[in-house]
Amino acid sequence: MIKRTLKLDHEEIDKLLEFIDKDRFKDIKWTFVTEEEMESLLDNPHAL
Repeated sequence: MIKRTLKLDHEEIDKLLEFIDKDRFKDIKWTFVTEEEMESLLDNPHAL
């Protein structure tokens, strides 16, 4: 399994969801985090 951390704002998330084939990506696990949590994850990517 590939884990990737992406930082997207609300507009970027809306654009992404607008074009995806929802059946194809149904197994993706979405986790929404705060700015502070994102900084912590970027500092320690193995914490995922």
